[in-house]
Amino acid sequence: FKPEELNNSERKYNLTIRRAQEIKTSLSGSKILVKEKELRYKELKDRLKRLAEFEKEIKILSEKIEFLGKLKNAIVEAQEVLRDDLILAVNEVMASIWLEIYPYDSWTSLRLSTVGKDYTLQLKEADGDWTNVAGFASGGERMLASLAAKIAFARVLAPSLNMLILDEPTHNLDEIAVRNFIEIVHENVSEFIEQIFIITHDERLAESANKVVKLI
Repeated sequence: FKPEELNNSERKYNLTIRRAQEIKTSLSGSKILVKEKELRYKELKDRLKRLAEFEKEIKILSEKIEFLGKLKNAIVEAQEVLRDDLILAVNEVMASIWLEIYPYDSWTSLRLSTVGKDYTLQLKEADGDWTNVAGFASGGERMLASLAAKIAFARVLAPSLNMLILDEPTHNLDEIAVRNFIEIVHENVSEFIEQIFIITHDERLAESANKVVKLI
């Protein structure tokens, strides 16, 4: 028996025990790390799965957006065509009405002009030039132009319309224009509108009505 060998054996044993403990601790930490990595891996797989679903949804939405874009363009084009057709029809009716209700020769026709999204009433001069009603026509002429436009839209949009309401239609009209207006209302407008209600302070206009209701 040698004491040195015993001491060496004890040192080796203690070193082995410590080493085993270190390995055990490291293994335990590795297991924890593996579990964390597994959870992380599962989360990443779930995220990838969701991303794949998002990609499918994005593709479907992109196709829908493309379709809606085409539909929007088609609607805009259809609106432009319908607007042009509507304005053309209104202008045809309005031009004929203007010749009936305007008693002078200063303006030979009336139309609705479109520039972009703006609409402008224009009068035609004897030489063929078109001029905006606003700022150039007199008060009476502006009123007649507005009346012609209202009747024209009514005849085009609602052919079966049987009622028209006018508020002070003879305001700013001279004697000739008032007489002409009364004649047109009775002989022309009444042909396609059964009932015409007129709110007025003009006694000449009131006297021409079939029925008068006075408010005092």
